[in-house]
Amino acid sequence: MVFQAQKMSRKNVTMPCLLTSLLLTAGGMGIVQASEQGSSPAGGIFGANYFDKDIGVTVGAKLWSNQWDLPLEMNHTGTNSTIHQFESGSEMSFIPAFLVRYKNFFVGGSYLTNTKYSFSAQSVGANTIKPFGERKEWDLNLGYFVMPNLAVSLGYKTLTRGLTYTNSDPSEPAVVDSPLSVKAPILGISVSAPINKGFNLYGNLAYGWLSGDYSYNDATTATRLLSLDLEGNYTFGELGLNYTIPLQGTISAVTISGGYRFQRLDMKAKGAAPWGSAGDQHDSTAGFVLGASASF
Repeated sequence: MVFQAQKMSRKNVTMPCLLTSLLLTAGGMGIVQASEQGSSPAGGIFGANYFDKDIGVTVGAKLWSNQWDLPLEMNHTGTNSTIHQFESGSEMSFIPAFLVRYKNFFVGGSYLTNTKYSFSAQSVGANTIKPFGERKEWDLNLGYFVMPNLAVSLGYKTLTRGLTYTNSDPSEPAVVDSPLSVKAPILGISVSAPINKGFNLYGNLAYGWLSGDYSYNDATTATRLLSLDLEGNYTFGELGLNYTIPLQGTISAVTISGGYRFQRLDMKAKGAAPWGSAGDQHDSTAGFVLGASASF
């Protein structure tokens, strides 16, 4: 969830810290650009809500061209398990989102629609592994505009991952099904800095504490061979440039943005040695993102 280009009258301008003071100076005392909201790991809503109106609504979507860096633990059934990283090709994720603001408070959410990935094959000993995966995510956030170009939020995020791959190692299942599901409360902060004539730099950061579950299954016999409760951390960030077009009428503004976004899950088994003897798993996605929104 993100939001941008918001207008504030002079009587509402405050300077609670040096950062906000500098941002106001950069934006002038008239129109101050609002940041993209950083607590929304999956998505992107952005637009222009004018602070001389009590209520603002923004709807929009982003296209995220991303690659998935996937950790897989090999030799689950043996005593020398190892984790290998597999990199997918670039895939396009579609992320619709919304934001509703009342005065300085807001609620918003986004949904990363189910995206499928194919990974490059990798040799693990005598075994050749080529995974196929898919993932989807959603989040919901409550927040507060400290000022129109600085916002903080508290949110909740879920991520569901499906994964299959084949094995040539006779000690492992011929076809593996390995789903994963995590959830996390998240804290976010967003900031932007106007450049000139409607252009603005923006940045979003979010951090969360994840929990979830992972299983390793023999897909041929539908037998669960391993099940783990997970804990760990979630990190999200996006940096970019946006451009806002003010309008008259029902739609108050249209905003277009482009940037680079990433997210990372650092996971381990709860209350036990991480993933058997193999260590932590680090799951990340990253790539360039484009978006557009309309504000009312």
